[in-house]
Amino acid sequence: MVKREHLSLEMECLTLFQSNPYLFETIQGLEKRLGRKMSDLEPILESLTAQGILQRTGEGAMAYFRYKEPAVIAEFSFTSELEPL
Repeated sequence: MVKREHLSLEMECLTLFQSNPYLFETIQGLEKRLGRKMSDLEPILESLTAQGILQRTGEGAMAYFRYKEPAVIAEFSFTSELEPL
């Protein structure tokens, strides 16, 4: 798969999962939903799983994929910006 096609399919997968955050789907289901070949989807799903964007449950043909909501951590330190009283 050409790099441009790879990025396009990756964006399709991301859009599908982000638009449907409770989607829990097999690679065969994604193949039907996206109209793409399993051989093209496998490396994309592996990459997104390795990056922590998707979560895989199960193995092989029985593996299910779902969107993994990113953890947002925010720390604020205002003490250095406060003027003494």
